[in-house]
Amino acid sequence: ANGELIWLNTYKVPRYDADGNIIGLVGYGLNVTIERKMRTDLARARILMKTLIDYAPIGMYIKDINQRKVISNPADLAFIGLPKEEVIGKTDSEIFSGHDVSQIIAEDALVINEGKALIGIERRLITQSGSERWGLITKVPFKDENNKIVGIIGFTYEITERKQLIRELLEAKDKAEESDRLKTAFLANMSHEIRTPMNGIL
Repeated sequence: ANGELIWLNTYKVPRYDADGNIIGLVGYGLNVTIERKMRTDLARARILMKTLIDYAPIGMYIKDINQRKVISNPADLAFIGLPKEEVIGKTDSEIFSGHDVSQIIAEDALVINEGKALIGIERRLITQSGSERWGLITKVPFKDENNKIVGIIGFTYEITERKQLIRELLEAKDKAEESDRLKTAFLANMSHEIRTPMNGIL
């Protein structure tokens, strides 16, 4: 009707006369257009979400109520430095090492138990290979349809290169200040050495 596409689930059964001979059929159709559209829209939404998660330039992950990772996108895996099979189903204490892990576990518990969102926390992590990684981390409660917290949704923006650059700039500043201090001391000493014989001459 009106050029709209309609989808039907049709059912047909034979119609018999009193002697058991087929004399026709009985059929009916159930309009499933709305349900089909909803399934198509849901499938598209899933593809869209998967594409966004897979190609996002920041780490994205989901942890369950026991703080185990159930989803970890490629950027998160790159930050961690491990393949997916060594991350999914594991807690941060199994993935990372160092004293910072206990702080992460406490933050996760705060998000899960109190429903508190943690935004833009700067955190240092040591990977299993021993390399140092820095990230700006955001964690929010993951809730089900009944508004019950069932886990954590997390985002990690890696700032390792920025931290390294800041460290190098501070080292260069310290060296420049030391060089300036040595230059000042040298000039003061030279001035004194030149003035001493000049005083006798004068």
